Amino acid sequence: MAKNSVAEWFDYLAEHPLVQKSLPYLRQKYAIAIIIFLIWVLFIDNNNLFERIDAMSNMHKLEVTKAYYEEKLETDAHMLNDLKTNGEVLERYARENYLMKRAEEDIFLLEEKE
Repeated sequence: MAKNSVAEWFDYLAEHPLVQKSLPYLRQKYAIAIIIFLIWVLFIDNNNLFERIDAMSNMHKLEVTKAYYEEKLETDAHMLNDLKTNGEVLERYARENYLMKRAEEDIFLLEEKE
């Protein structure tokens, strides 16, 4: 059955059994106010349900990142303390990371092929 005008659509919907069953409940002003409020809060408002879920997800990611950087800060502070106080650790770090060598040594770099 093709509906050609808006009036025909409204007539069709008014005769629908689901609308007929829910019509007495929709006439109550408190029910209407609660439904409008829920629709507004859940979908339309700036702090709607989807925005809240997205913000909570983003907050969780930021907390994980914060925990990672706090752990990294702790390990780096420990390494810095070792570098400042222990000469052997400083020499090993310089040799491994900056390829430094003593005067009588040669360094050979081996690269792994994938």
